[in-house]
Parts: sequence; C-alpha cells; structure tokens
Amino acid sequence: MRHSSWFKRILAAGMAAAFCFALGAPLVYAVTQDDIDELQREIDAQQEKIDSIKDKTATNQEYLDALSEQLDLANEKIQLTQQKIEELDAQIAEQQKKIDDTYAQLSQRLRSMYMNNQTSPLEMLFSAKDYSTFLMSMQLVSRTSEYDSKMIREFKDLIDQQEASKKELEEQKASEEAEQQEMQKKVDEQKAIMQELGEQSAAAQEIQQQLYDQMDAYEEQIRQQASSGSSGSGNYTGGIFTWPISDSSAYISSYYGPRTNPYTGFHGGIDFTCSGAMGKSLHAAGSGTVIYVNSTNTWGSGWGYHIIIDHGDGLTTLYAHMGTVAVSEGETVTQGQYIGTIGMTGNTTGPHCHLEVRINGDRTNPAPYFGL
Repeated sequence: MRHSSWFKRILAAGMAAAFCFALGAPLVYAVTQDDIDELQREIDAQQEKIDSIKDKTATNQEYLDALSEQLDLANEKIQLTQQKIEELDAQIAEQQKKIDDTYAQLSQRLRSMYMNNQTSPLEMLFSAKDYSTFLMSMQLVSRTSEYDSKMIREFKDLIDQQEASKKELEEQKASEEAEQQEMQKKVDEQKAIMQELGEQSAAAQEIQQQLYDQMDAYEEQIRQQASSGSSGSGNYTGGIFTWPISDSSAYISSYYGPRTNPYTGFHGGIDFTCSGAMGKSLHAAGSGTVIYVNSTNTWGSGWGYHIIIDHGDGLTTLYAHMGTVAVSEGETVTQGQYIGTIGMTGNTTGPHCHLEVRINGDRTNPAPYFGL
C-alpha cells in the first residue's frame, strides 16, 4: 500500500530534471504555447491530486476521530470492569478474614475446653457440680458450635457467590479487552493511512511547487520581454494614464499589493472592470509600442491573452485576461486606442482587465501613473 516514497522520489526526480534547465539556465528561447499548455496540464493534474488527497484526508480524519472515541469508551469499560473485580477481591478478602477469625475463635474455645478437661460429654458430666450445670454446659457448647458452623457456611456461600461474580467479570473483561485490541488495531491502521496521505500530499505539493517555479521562470521571461524595449527611470511624458475601460460603470475591483481572503498572495497590478464587462472594449492607457503579444495561449502563465506596451524610458504596461487582441508586436498605439476586449482567459474568476506597470521589467504600483 505504501507507494508515497516511490511516488515522491520518481516524480520529484523527474520534475527536478525537467526544471533544471528552465530554472538554472539562462532563458534564451521563447516559451511556446505547447510548453505552457503542457505545464498547465501538469499543474491541473497536481491540483486535482492534491484536492483528492485533501478530501480523502478529511474523510479518514472523521473516521479516525470516531474510532478514537470508540477506543476511549472501550478503555473506560475495561477500567470499570477492573474496578468491579478489585472491589469483589476486597469483599472476598473481607469474608475470608471473617472465616479465619471465626475459626480462630472456635479453636480458642475448643482449646479452652480441652485445657479444662471438657473435651467430651462424659468428662463434662463428671466435672459438673450437678446435672443442671452439665446440661447448661452441653447446651452452650452445642449452641456455640452451631453458631460458628452457621457463620462459616454463610461466609463460604457468600465467597462462592462473589467468586462466581468475579469469574463472570473476568470473562467480561477478557471480551472487552479483545474488543479493545480490535479497535486499537483499526485505529493504528487508520493512523497509518493518515500518514500515507500526509506523505502523498507533501509529495504532490512539492511537485506542484516545482511547477509553479517553472511558471515563475516564465514570469522571468515576461519580465525580460517587458524590459526588452526601452530602459530608464520609468517616467511617462504623456501625463497621467487613462483607464483601460472607458465604460461609465468602470471601477477598480482590486488594487496593487498584498491580498487577504478569499484571495491570498501579492497582487502585482490593478484590476479594472465594469458592469457587463465580458467582451467590452479595452484601450491603451498611454501611447507607446507593442513589444509583446500572446493571443493564442489561453493560459499565458495565468495572464491569459495579454499584451505589453512600451511607453519609453523603461516604462511598460501589461494588459491581462483579454478576450481578444486587436494589436500586433511592433505596432505603435496612441493613448485610448482600442487594443482588444475584456475576457476571462488565464487565471481569473471573472471578466476584468488586470493591468501591470513595470519599470525595466520589474513590477511597480500602477496607482501613481493613474493619479490614484
């Protein structure tokens, strides 16, 4: 059943070998659509595997919790039964002490009789002062013997009952211990399954991280593409950028910077959207030259269809998640010019334009360039 170590070694080694070039070597070739599509299929497959493992882990954790609760109850039952057995042992010991004390008292009386030469009725008769004294002595001995015998029989009967009860409890305890051992076995098996799932999850996440590292390598190439145009301090001589969506209902749905639930991580741009955004027009935020276009790869490292415009002095803008692209590489565009439509390509939960501003290929906060 335990394939996680093999699974981890084989896949990790394979992915590591595959990524050595992409992560360690200089990026001297253009990432192709086939490269990205294959990488995305790997990421999707790993995510499905991780989600499946999470579901199995949650289900098995519930089962383990239920088993652990039953095991606790089984242990409590054994403890209660053991307590009853110990109580019976104490009672049996107490009854046995009473028997021993009664025997001792009887022995003492018989010894006294012997010492007084009253070991037989005949001796008691001849030693008595008169017949009345003899009858009283005989009656006393008889009653004493009968009382002692009765007490000893009652004590023994009680001990027999207690021994029988103890035997039943010991049999009950043996059955409870067998049940507890079976329950413990199930708990141990379930813990082994949980450990196996944990190892599989760790292996899958490690591989997924390697895939994300490959995507980061593609981001590095995008950075290089963005910096392949002009270089400088990032000033824009055209004044303030205009919003890429001219619709009157346009608004900003997410700003640059760290994000919290339901999204996590760092948001590297500003998201613009509007009412009924899907398919509406996108416009260049400033004048410049189109230096990169992806209009064929719907994933595009998460950006989907996207373009990069060089505005001079090392300043570029990236427009992501486009539905269609209406410009081509090398084309000169003016501020406000139509460049395509809003879409949902790449990694997005809804139609919008993710706009990034970069200086010499590095992301920067777009807000000041829009007067925000």
